[in-house]
Amino acid sequence: MGRAVLVGMVAIGLAIAGSGARSGAVMRDRAGLPPQGRLASLEWLPLLLAQRERPSLPSAMAAVSPPPPPQLTPPQPARTPTTPTASTLISPTTGVNYTSLRDLLAAGKWREADSETDTLMLQAAGRTHEGWLDLEAAKKFACEDLRIIDQLWRSASNHKFGLSVQSEIYRSLGGTETYDAAIWRSFGDRIGWRAEGNWLNYSNLKFNPTTSSTGELPWGWGGWGWGGSFHSSLFSRGADCNL
Repeated sequence: MGRAVLVGMVAIGLAIAGSGARSGAVMRDRAGLPPQGRLASLEWLPLLLAQRERPSLPSAMAAVSPPPPPQLTPPQPARTPTTPTASTLISPTTGVNYTSLRDLLAAGKWREADSETDTLMLQAAGRTHEGWLDLEAAKKFACEDLRIIDQLWRSASNHKFGLSVQSEIYRSLGGTETYDAAIWRSFGDRIGWRAEGNWLNYSNLKFNPTTSSTGELPWGWGGWGWGGSFHSSLFSRGADCNL
């Protein structure tokens, strides 16, 4: 029953009670008694209304019950680079298949893998006939191919070799896309391409992740002179590709 209906019923009851007791109330007034008949009959109204509005026990309990504890999401482990699978060894950009490079690296044939890297990069850049990569090819080299090459080298060498490893060292020395001879010499000293102030011949590299300096491979047209300009452009391209 709603509050409005209840108040209406109370009003009707008061009207009936008042009409039946009017003469007696007048006589009591004349006798000097205070006219409290109607006021007394209204004393129970607030109690009745409060009883109607009092919340049920379950509702009251729900109002004071503490909220449930928040659901905690367990921390996710950090992801580490993984070796590309067979389905990801074919570049979707250039169509070059890097399975041969993966197999040479897995077999520990580091020098052969370095040579294969050069061959595959020429294919990816469309410069197999020329036999070398120019600066324009380095600046436009396909990002997907750079990632595959880098991941294969890093995974096989336990992050000792790789394009991103070399690029990080180069930038730490202040290297940019613009070739700087002094920075390039410092880079050669750091990664084992130079010894006692001189550039090493390719055959004098160690080709061994255990004994080589960090970043020794891939060589990829490295060394003095033009190799610095090429790698400066290639490392810049790697940064553009979030390598």
